[in-house]
Amino acid sequence: MLEIVLLFLVFVFLLLGFIFVFVPGLPGSLVAWLGMPIYLVCTQVDSPVLSWAGVGVCGVLALSAFVLDYLAASWGAKKFGGTWLGALGAFVGALSGPIIFAPFGFFLGLLVGVLVGPAIGAFVFEWFGGKDSKKSGKIAWGAFVGGALTFLFKIIVISGFFIYVLYASVAQYFA
Repeated sequence: MLEIVLLFLVFVFLLLGFIFVFVPGLPGSLVAWLGMPIYLVCTQVDSPVLSWAGVGVCGVLALSAFVLDYLAASWGAKKFGGTWLGALGAFVGALSGPIIFAPFGFFLGLLVGVLVGPAIGAFVFEWFGGKDSKKSGKIAWGAFVGGALTFLFKIIVISGFFIYVLYASVAQYFA
């Protein structure tokens, strides 16, 4: 019975992590990962499927996604010719975008804010910094690409966690 409750807790962490993907700054991938070591510690099960090695690999992926969340949009802006202003604007846009677009509906507002916020921030900061609109647009595109790739990476990582835990839980009971 305890294992079933703990598996439910793992899936709650996975769901929370997935929701947190839509809010920049919240550690969605780390929250999604957190249920796995809790499960292993509480059950003291080290099966061939859900093992400490697998949870460790998932932890590295979760940490990578968390770090990329902060750096990718800024890196994209700089890669496309932006200055520190564009990188700062992308960061500010990533944090404020979901708040600004929230009136468009919770889910849609967060999604648009996460994807478009860094681009708008990079554009505005570079434009006010003296770049023309064409150059600022190119930098904004870089911020958008960096942010979108990070968003996609986080979705893939957390989906992989879900598949891993689902497979491990089914394999444990039917092996």
